[in-house]
Amino acid sequence: MHRLSPTQHIRETLRLLEAIYRVEGGRALFKGVGPLVAGLGPSSALKFWTYGGMKCGLEGLGLQGGWLHAISAAMAGGVVCTVMCPVWVVKTRVQLDLGRGGRYSGVIDGVMKIGRGEGWKGFWRGVGASYVGVGETVVQWVVYERVKGIMTEREGTRAEGGRKGRGKEWVMVPHGLLQRGGRRGLRLGWRIRMR
Repeated sequence: MHRLSPTQHIRETLRLLEAIYRVEGGRALFKGVGPLVAGLGPSSALKFWTYGGMKCGLEGLGLQGGWLHAISAAMAGGVVCTVMCPVWVVKTRVQLDLGRGGRYSGVIDGVMKIGRGEGWKGFWRGVGASYVGVGETVVQWVVYERVKGIMTEREGTRAEGGRKGRGKEWVMVPHGLLQRGGRRGLRLGWRIRMR
């Protein structure tokens, strides 16, 4: 396999963007952005809400530790996949459509044609493959909760030693949350002290 240098990679990416613009027009560079943006907030909110609810419910049943976080995360990921699949199906089909003269003229046309041509099942095509991706969500939440616990313990130890409130503070959040959540995600993190 031939590996591109960073400079070659940038040139190749720009070449591809230019080709898309030339063949499909400027709007093709933004296909599917509407459903993507419309889906990010609700899917993140649904994931956090489901995770928190499952975690509280399972704690009430006496479950603790890594299994508590893993099961809560798996349920949250599954709910998000199931509920958001129609949005992602429309987004993906509109993005992969062949520009001018393609199958879909936009998001609403995509929804109408999928509904008429495939019925309600068409909106959940690929949901099984999405469930495979839930494993990543589980790992992220388990690691997040473990690191958060370690940092909380460390903060408690420092507070007992009278050093709380000194030094620089940084915010640490899971990579996926930063990637999807922007500035809102920063408030959902936890503080760590840098020496």
